[in-house]
Amino acid sequence: MTLTAITGASGRIGRRVEAVARAAGMTVQPLSLPTHDLLHSGEWQGVVASADVLIHLAGIVENGADVASAQASLNMLVNVLGWFQGRRLIIASSLAVEPERFGLPYRFNYYGARCLASEAFSRAWGECRPTRRVDVLRFGQFGARSSDIGHAATWLSADMLDATVGAVLCAELPGFHVRYVVGSAGPFMGHLRPPHGPQGDDI
Repeated sequence: MTLTAITGASGRIGRRVEAVARAAGMTVQPLSLPTHDLLHSGEWQGVVASADVLIHLAGIVENGADVASAQASLNMLVNVLGWFQGRRLIIASSLAVEPERFGLPYRFNYYGARCLASEAFSRAWGECRPTRRVDVLRFGQFGARSSDIGHAATWLSADMLDATVGAVLCAELPGFHVRYVVGSAGPFMGHLRPPHGPQGDDI
């Protein structure tokens, strides 16, 4: 069986991703904060080193202006990439990398910069070996606070999340792939919708 390590497995998205991975027949090893401190040495290193697939969702819940939190989240990713030798990497990113494009009610900030940097580090990891696959999931809003944003097009339903993650887990071709995981409402999202249903946009 494929061993899949999931960081941030206890979060709102992490819990659903773990369920999808188990349903796909994967052996899952959840690594949740703060039990597994990815900023320091610990047993998580052995788990990551032995995994075939790494789904990295862990991060500091940060204010967009908080550079220290952004740095800590990026350091977590760098640490796990230093130990991971598997073939498949999936990381969480955000529409915050392009807030103007999506009409989000804030400007580009340290959170968006952290997400962009995480994507770049992940791409570099993938380029080290031609057989590796990297999937970046640029999430919209998910959870009870989604309506606070005021842009229904960015809302992400649980069913859509499950379908997108399931499709990504089935993908095999190596390379670097970015997928938008967003809601279906709103005129400015039309150019991002794939023709085969609500599974994000692979570009």
